[in-house]
Amino acid sequence: YPSPHAFRHMWAEAVYRRFDGDVGWVIRSNFKHVTRSMWHSYIRGKDHASMDANVKLTVKSSLVRRVLSDKNREFTGQFATRVRRFFKSTVISKPEMLSSAVSNFCKDEIEDIKTTAWGYCLLMSRNQHKAKCSENGEPKRYRANPSLCLGCQNYLAQKSSFEYVLFHIAKDIEIVNSLDTPMIYRDASCHTIKYASSLLRRMAPDSPVLSKIDLAIENHARKLKTKVSECL
Repeated sequence: YPSPHAFRHMWAEAVYRRFDGDVGWVIRSNFKHVTRSMWHSYIRGKDHASMDANVKLTVKSSLVRRVLSDKNREFTGQFATRVRRFFKSTVISKPEMLSSAVSNFCKDEIEDIKTTAWGYCLLMSRNQHKAKCSENGEPKRYRANPSLCLGCQNYLAQKSSFEYVLFHIAKDIEIVNSLDTPMIYRDASCHTIKYASSLLRRMAPDSPVLSKIDLAIENHARKLKTKVSECL
């Protein structure tokens, strides 16, 4: 039923499902939290912390169910691959058991969820030291960017992420094609667009932009080969 708490719950769920930018800033603006202390007071509240946990579980469970029922392969990324592999070996004798199995999986296996412009980060509880943003074995998700996320085990993308991924690697494509940029930077950017190329190809295999990305990768490989030959 309508209540201030219900509206906050709805807003928080919308944020976790899809939001591009600083979540804290948007929530502060929406709820007219003029000062940082007002914002901190809001997020420190036990009731709000409980609400936040429930919202995250709702969103995580929804995403996992959609990945499992994804006949058209709308979802891609290493997280999607891991989820499909996990549930392939899970025996479900009754349809109603799936909801319980998904909920338990989300509680036990997914530590947290974060939304970015280029997809979702569903931080798995196990092997967190393998997260691409990890420093000294601890994930630092404030460092999120395509160069780290696209090849990470916690990354989940969907077809609606296509334009965002393409937008965020545009600079990397430019760097790879640049003859004036030092090779060390071109190598890093080429690494990023290789991950992006694989993801974009699964999202939209017929997109004409893929040929431009492949050409940039091929040209970089040719330049690198020439560079090695010159050194020898």
